[in-house]
Amino acid sequence: MRKTWSALRCSIGRMLSWKTIVFTVLSAALYVTLLPYVHQEGASIEEVLLTLVGGFEYEEIIAFKLDELFVWTLLLMSYLRCVSIAMQEEYDGRCKDTLYRFSSYQSWYMNQAIAASVACAGITLLIVIGAVTGALLWGRGQFGAIMATMEGFYAPAWQHCLIALGLLLCNALMLTQWQMLVHLVTGHVVTAAAAFLLPIVASLYACSNAYLHPISVQYNPINWGMYMRSNYMSDPGFPILRAVIGQLGIAAVCAWMGGLLARKVNLAGRHP
Repeated sequence: MRKTWSALRCSIGRMLSWKTIVFTVLSAALYVTLLPYVHQEGASIEEVLLTLVGGFEYEEIIAFKLDELFVWTLLLMSYLRCVSIAMQEEYDGRCKDTLYRFSSYQSWYMNQAIAASVACAGITLLIVIGAVTGALLWGRGQFGAIMATMEGFYAPAWQHCLIALGLLLCNALMLTQWQMLVHLVTGHVVTAAAAFLLPIVASLYACSNAYLHPISVQYNPINWGMYMRSNYMSDPGFPILRAVIGQLGIAAVCAWMGGLLARKVNLAGRHP
């Protein structure tokens, strides 16, 4: 058990390396400056953060939201980088030194899946730090904004931010577990990165128009990561509880399948 915990801490440490931490904080600080809201007078830190992590609402013409679309895709790259680099190091030969800590390939993979989940939570926190830093650098230092939902209920903006961050984290868990599963099966980091990115790009470009695809709002897992597309902030919109259960369910299924398939993969026999 002690070896297992030691290996888990080691895996988390490699995923949250200093390079990844610096990249995530600096990139998040940059991304908020790419969105118009940070340049508006009177914008609060909570509103700037929500504009970044909450995604963007549906538009009749998606071309109006291309800047938000690019920023949302780039924001998720921090999660991709965090997990893919560490997993590729395992497949490039590091697992030959770490497999002795585990009784089977399955336990090794589950260790990596848990480490990736913890690392995603860490990346989410780093995004908050970077976004707040970017807002402060642009002179947006005030707190205490109040926001309303579609039903007309008013609440402090920080409560909306917490929900948005929860949805973003669930979205990251779903995508990274799917990415790890593809990486395990193929052994190629490029294929894993494509598996992570293509659903995002295809979904955002093809299903962003709620007027043409009103049903896709309810059953599009990628959209579930955006708070601005939930039924709190959009009509039509997806139910937040369904989104959380759906994304975590997909992540759990991917992790379970990876644990089963790891038995059939000769990890130690792979070469860079």
